[in-house]
Amino acid sequence: VIIKAEQNYKLEVMGNPFRNQITIRYSIQQTNTMQLSLFDMQGKLMAKESLLARTGSGVYNMQGVGYLPPGMYLLHAEID
Repeated sequence: VIIKAEQNYKLEVMGNPFRNQITIRYSIQQTNTMQLSLFDMQGKLMAKESLLARTGSGVYNMQGVGYLPPGMYLLHAEID
């Protein structure tokens, strides 16, 4: 999955299906805090993390999601 929003940032989510972590590759034009929220298909928040996304490209591993049951999930990324 690749997400591009108004040319300000780009996200690529890797690991489908994921096991113990979700790998997020990002490219951002300005250093910002990024909030990551993982929801199940009923809208229940299953995991939440924040990171300091520095200008340029980077990779972040969202850890500790291995306990989640198999299924579909929605990853919401918000930049402050």
